[in-house]
Amino acid sequence: MKNSIFITVCILAFNSLSAQEIAMATVRSESPSEHFASTEEHADKHELSKANENYLRDLILRQLPENVKSIEIEAAQYDLKNSEVYDNSEVAIYTVIFKRKSDELIASYNSEGRILTTVEKYRNVKLPADISIKISNDNPGWIFKSNGLHIKYVYGKGVQKTYKIKLKKGKKTRIINIDN
Repeated sequence: MKNSIFITVCILAFNSLSAQEIAMATVRSESPSEHFASTEEHADKHELSKANENYLRDLILRQLPENVKSIEIEAAQYDLKNSEVYDNSEVAIYTVIFKRKSDELIASYNSEGRILTTVEKYRNVKLPADISIKISNDNPGWIFKSNGLHIKYVYGKGVQKTYKIKLKKGKKTRIINIDN
């Protein structure tokens, strides 16, 4: 495996949280293909975590670019119980940061390895066709400069996606936010 994964482990204890421990790990990978070639191949070749079925179900139902899906699958498949930070002696919340180039996913796991929340940020993703067409029709003469995708997931509440699109026309700049 040419790409290396660096895991940085930080354990934080808060006195205000009685008998709870929060741990943080950072996972960096250079290429999405290092982990999974595609969502379909992953589903076939790897046993999916029962704890994260809801997260994966929400993932599969959404139309997202492969780079977004692959980092989300990596988070869903993360083996918390075999990580260096896992401590089964007490109830804890674990925060793991997955980074890949300009993409970042911050996931909070409970002691059973279930994803409780994610905060995800992606730059310059492929926009869904319906969004691109709507923006082009609503903003004639404007050029797509850049975009970002922000995703928030909360267990039991679902997913919130927001696209932030930057348009340019001459020296003018316009930013459009679309909740999807």
